[in-house]
Amino acid sequence: MNKIFTTVERSNERLSDSRTEVEGLTRLVKASLFKDDDTGVHTSRVAFMSIELARLVGVDDSLMLPIFYASALHDVGKIAIPDSVLKKKGQLTPSEWSVMRQHSQKGSDFFGETGSDISKACYNVSLYHHENYDGSGYPQGLKGKDIPLEARIVSIIDVYDALTMDRCYRPAHTHTDAIKIITCDMESKFDPHILNVFLKHAENFKHIREIIERNGPIDSLYNYYG
Repeated sequence: MNKIFTTVERSNERLSDSRTEVEGLTRLVKASLFKDDDTGVHTSRVAFMSIELARLVGVDDSLMLPIFYASALHDVGKIAIPDSVLKKKGQLTPSEWSVMRQHSQKGSDFFGETGSDISKACYNVSLYHHENYDGSGYPQGLKGKDIPLEARIVSIIDVYDALTMDRCYRPAHTHTDAIKIITCDMESKFDPHILNVFLKHAENFKHIREIIERNGPIDSLYNYYG
């Protein structure tokens, strides 16, 4: 985790002129946590694991803070999803899934497609984190490297963390089982290079997840950056 802190802090120093924007985004992330406790814990883990994967992939330090906030806000569109769908106990119906999938577009509406690096990263990740490398994802069915890099990074972490969470319709998968599912059943959905890096360093992500489980989402995510 120390490497992650150092990398993002360097980026934070470079982006000191964006402090007002960062403070606004931090408040937006905090607001999203009040909507759904499960999403809150998930948000913290996805944020820290995404910047670790970005670091391992070799993303420039200047993009770490944008990726940190973009990954923390990847599900912010769920603020606009009715509780009857978001918090439903049990499997969603096809029509409810259609409503749930709107969170990608609704999330991107908070940001601009142009503007600061942070705003653009938040837009890209919110809108495209459910796109698949093979073109089978949503909302636009983008394929391969047409999917922005930051979204390709976050998508792997989002799926890994979701698999290792308890859901209303199944218990959490173990870390080992989650890696098997990603490797065997979902490999075509991810950028192969980024996936290989993730798999090579899988224990890193297990460790980060365990740290955040001990510390809690608010302490882990905001006491350092907020």
